[in-house]
Amino acid sequence: MLALDTFHHVTMEVGNVELTKEFYKALLGLEEVRRPNLNCNGSWLEGLGVHVHLIETQKTEEYEISKRRRFERFQNEVPFVEHFAFIAHDINQVEQVLKAHRLVYVRRKTNFGANQIFLLDPDGHVIEFVDCAPRSGEIRCVPDSQSSESGDERA
Repeated sequence: MLALDTFHHVTMEVGNVELTKEFYKALLGLEEVRRPNLNCNGSWLEGLGVHVHLIETQKTEEYEISKRRRFERFQNEVPFVEHFAFIAHDINQVEQVLKAHRLVYVRRKTNFGANQIFLLDPDGHVIEFVDCAPRSGEIRCVPDSQSSESGDERA
């Protein structure tokens, strides 16, 4: 086993650092932090116990193909795509904010008792908001929120 301390950050390739940075700051409340000179355009954000590092793509054409594939997979394969997730205290409030911002999302109820909302960032990276997660070793959870909708809903 490796001698590790903790998980630190996720790095995402983006087409437009400013656009994506503002998305994460406005929606999730992440804050920009100082970043060393890494000889590429990027931004470091942190908050909610996570660090998100954005790096502007160097290969625009390849990146656009990859981005298009992420959007296609979101349409057909959520929740079985790469994503990162946040526990939401009030999943209905999350949905109202997404609606107010006119963002496209998918809402679904799991077979383990959670309500999920999946959202695309400007680059097609998938973010999940969920009202509960099973405790380690468990296969069910009981949401704190009062939501009881079932099935997939695309907005």
